[in-house]
Amino acid sequence: MPHQLLKQLLAPKVLHKSLLLVLVPLLIQTLFFFELGGVVSKAEQMALAERKQSTVVEQVNWLIAIFMSTTSNLGTYIITGHKPYAQEGKLALAKLRSQFDELENLLADSPTQLGHVKQMRGIIEVQLKELQALEPTEERNSFTYLWSHMKEFRETMQEIGVRTGLLMRMISAEKDQLAQMRKEEVAARQSVKDQILTGMIVNFMLVAVMLIWFINNITGRLSVLVENARKIPTGQALERQVKGNDELAYLDEVLHNAAAELKRANEHRQSLMEMVAHDLRSPLMSCQVSMQILASDKMPELPPIAVRQINSVQTNIKRVVEMVNDLLTMDKLEAGQLELDVETVQVPQLAQEAMDSVAALAREKRVTIKNNCTPLAVEGDPKRLLQVLVNYLSNAIKFSPPDSLVTVYCGKEKSMVAIFVEDQGPGLEPEDQEHIFEKFYQASDKENSKGFGLGLAICKLLTEAHGGSVGVESIRGKGSRFWLAVPSA
Repeated sequence: MPHQLLKQLLAPKVLHKSLLLVLVPLLIQTLFFFELGGVVSKAEQMALAERKQSTVVEQVNWLIAIFMSTTSNLGTYIITGHKPYAQEGKLALAKLRSQFDELENLLADSPTQLGHVKQMRGIIEVQLKELQALEPTEERNSFTYLWSHMKEFRETMQEIGVRTGLLMRMISAEKDQLAQMRKEEVAARQSVKDQILTGMIVNFMLVAVMLIWFINNITGRLSVLVENARKIPTGQALERQVKGNDELAYLDEVLHNAAAELKRANEHRQSLMEMVAHDLRSPLMSCQVSMQILASDKMPELPPIAVRQINSVQTNIKRVVEMVNDLLTMDKLEAGQLELDVETVQVPQLAQEAMDSVAALAREKRVTIKNNCTPLAVEGDPKRLLQVLVNYLSNAIKFSPPDSLVTVYCGKEKSMVAIFVEDQGPGLEPEDQEHIFEKFYQASDKENSKGFGLGLAICKLLTEAHGGSVGVESIRGKGSRFWLAVPSA
């Protein structure tokens, strides 16, 4: 069990390879994003701390200014007795207390600084209460009454100065620390930038390497798979086998098994066809010989009805023998076992020989055959090419009306020579044109279709064995034109 699990891990499926190709770079990018997010978050925290310290300094300076304004208004009121100064002093005192509240809230997370601020507030509150308790004297133009209380005020201001100095020094120390942290942060950012750049390069190279590996692994084995799939219909041996333990290897194994099964089926079919050829053709040939003896002049004269029956039997035996021969030829062509004796063949002479072979049928059907072939030559087996042309001409004569014309002509295009057989028969339906070269296919015109549907299929296979092709062009009611194209000489 562990061995099988290890084998699966070392031989992942195509889907796993695809996921690996996507997930590994994605994971690396995610790690770099987390790293970058941490740096950005730290920078934001430092910016907030710096902004807070700047606000604290501003608030302290503002507190001192408000305190001086408060004491100034209250002192002026004590000296002059003008009540507007008392009102201004009270407003300044309320603003001073509000400013202390804001500063304490701002320093809620800094206990040391908050303690200094609270001590400063207590001292100021005591001094201001004492100052508020003083009333204007009748000697408004002298400072004697106020001066008698200035000693306590000076001590208060000195204590406030001490507390303010301590607070400022703490803020200055934190600023220095923030500056140092900022320098470190700048260096850290540069390091992260370098890491990100390096990571991007490494990630790109990793993706490139994985992509090349994936493409080579998949496309290379796919090409083998496609080549094996291409060989199966032709019956060629599948020499190479896809390596691995994934879907492609499994599919290739299926193809190899299918090829082996097809090979066994083909061998079985060949043995069956050989048996058919031996067990059917031999008795049929014996029957044919017997019928020929009965119809010969050496035998006593037979009644006319017996002669007709013997001729009918001979015709049917001939048709069955031709069908067996066609089946054997078809089997050899499909198995690629038909040998061709290739030589240079002159097209006009080939067409004339084919016309001579069907001349008796043409006279019987009152059809004229015309040879318009130009002096062109092809490379092929003359016997097999003659077989194709004879089949074309026989079909053209069979489907042509009396007193009509069948024309044979040829033409050359690039390295191929096409031979055409054109008739003036009823033509073919579009659906018949698509399937007319298939085995056992019968055209829609059942009255004239008396064969087994093997002739044109054999023509197609014979022409393809020469490296050529066949086709038909037809318009219903205006005749048909069958052609074959083979390599020129």
